[in-house]
Amino acid sequence: MPPDLLQARRIARQQQEERDCGRLFAHARIASNLRAGRDVDEIIAAANNQIELWRRHRLCSHDYIDEWRNVIASGPQRIADVLEERSAYGIRMRQNTPFARYLA
Repeated sequence: MPPDLLQARRIARQQQEERDCGRLFAHARIASNLRAGRDVDEIIAAANNQIELWRRHRLCSHDYIDEWRNVIASGPQRIADVLEERSAYGIRMRQNTPFARYLA
């Protein structure tokens, strides 16, 4: 593989890891609120509204819609666990998050 291409791939991989880390950090704030019982009903209602918007306007894959519905139905602790999960599953779920309203 040409050195330029290899370097470009390394840079792209590093940038993706930085984005993933930023998403994890932002979602950890939401998870902290959920674990502490702060604004739980509001956070869950906003997430459910976002998921319904995705469904109604076909803005997201049904796989993510169904998975987030299942996670949210499992309660605040499970939601917090998923928001902070460091696996490929956690990364994937944070990339398609119904909690975007709380990330700013």
